[in-house]
Amino acid sequence: MKYAVISDVHGNLPALDAVLTDAREQRVDGYLFTGDYLVKSPYPEECVRRIRELPGVLAIRGNEEQRLEALSQEPPEKASDFSDQMGVSRWAVAHTSRESLEYALSLPREIHTELGGLPVHMLHSADSLLGPFLSSWDVAKVYGSRFLSSEEFRRDALEALQKDASARAAAENLPSGVYLFGHTHLQWDASFKGGRVTLINPGSCGLPLDCVRYGVPYTLLEIGEGGEVTVTPRRVAFDFPRYCDDLIRSPLYEAVPEFSAITVEELRLRRARARSALEFVEAYAQSIGDPRRPFATDTWREGCARWFRSMRV
Repeated sequence: MKYAVISDVHGNLPALDAVLTDAREQRVDGYLFTGDYLVKSPYPEECVRRIRELPGVLAIRGNEEQRLEALSQEPPEKASDFSDQMGVSRWAVAHTSRESLEYALSLPREIHTELGGLPVHMLHSADSLLGPFLSSWDVAKVYGSRFLSSEEFRRDALEALQKDASARAAAENLPSGVYLFGHTHLQWDASFKGGRVTLINPGSCGLPLDCVRYGVPYTLLEIGEGGEVTVTPRRVAFDFPRYCDDLIRSPLYEAVPEFSAITVEELRLRRARARSALEFVEAYAQSIGDPRRPFATDTWREGCARWFRSMRV
């Protein structure tokens, strides 16, 4: 049995379609999705529909779905306010049908099952398995503006895992099986205990942040009749400049310009920028004595404007 492992679509329909086309060409038997489907790009409804139409799907919710669950309960006057820090998430709620939103919010947080007689564990974040190992922000600081090949990044990620005594010990102590997760937007995989434990992060289909120049990622998981595991990372061609231009012209960008501009920067650079912006706005809010969290509209917009100006210096 062969499965496409896909994570962190974030409303990017062209990237999802590219990955699904490649997966069909690889003749996969099923699809395993590990969360974050709607927020940050203009096509939340279409992405959920694509996933629901696929045969042989197992899917869990991500941290974005958990955030949307609370926002979906807001009163109408608040739900239509896209101007503050949470505007990008409210926009996704407002532009997703009730049926699709209910589907996304009904997904389990974890799945523990067997595929081909092998234990398979699906969860959005690996923090509960390994601790806070290798975030996209860490990666952005390490590589600066340098682009990598996918092989270079996976080699470096494996080396970092081997050097992290706590994460390595946690992996060695896991029960046998395959562990699938996402969240960090970094594509890597590793095996422990003589291959009896396999860890797979397929990276982010819709918003890759691993500093890899080429393509959008997902991973093939093949389970043989004897339970042997084969992991094949895939990278699918994607026109990032064209998609960024489309995003800038989209209704999402018009309604939520600050966060959308940050997403465009992340897509262009293939590395994390949102944390830098949030930390900058936090410092600005503290400097003016504004305790409101999430950031209110005036503080959010002015803080983001100052952050972008600082990036151009």
